[in-house]
Amino acid sequence: MAQIEVLRGVRYKPEMFLKRMSKSRHMKNIECRHISTLYSLCWIFQFRVGLQASKKTRRYAGYYAGFDESVMSPGKLAMLPTAEMPDVDDCAVLADKLTEDEALHRTWEYNKRGIFRKFRNLYAPPELEEYVADRYYKPMYVFEFFNTELEEKKYRVLDSLTGDLEEIQLDL
Repeated sequence: MAQIEVLRGVRYKPEMFLKRMSKSRHMKNIECRHISTLYSLCWIFQFRVGLQASKKTRRYAGYYAGFDESVMSPGKLAMLPTAEMPDVDDCAVLADKLTEDEALHRTWEYNKRGIFRKFRNLYAPPELEEYVADRYYKPMYVFEFFNTELEEKKYRVLDSLTGDLEEIQLDL
């Protein structure tokens, strides 16, 4: 059993998805059920950025940013997320794809462009002064879809942050 920090307050949950599927008229012959939950790493960074306004004037700003390893995409955050620390099976935690330094580099490159666009009158490009990195895990829900007419099963993963439903292959 592993104890990890799991994001709290995610938008998409299995109960909501199952309720929506039961209301759909197009899915009469398809039975859907939640099988298990996987956890994918999300890096959360707190940046302290140095902004050179002129040759002699330097300002500082704080930014929150993140990197989602399941879709390999960086982003910016409005505020720090909250988390809970449940006990989770080790097999339910997906392996890390990137190190902290790689995630930091990709996230900083993405957010540096946004900062540069926001402050167009900077004398020099923004510089990363220091950062704090946190490891949070987002839940990803595995669903089984059974077509009663064709007698076939398919498995899909629901992303709890974006609501994307991706097809996967399971060997049972």
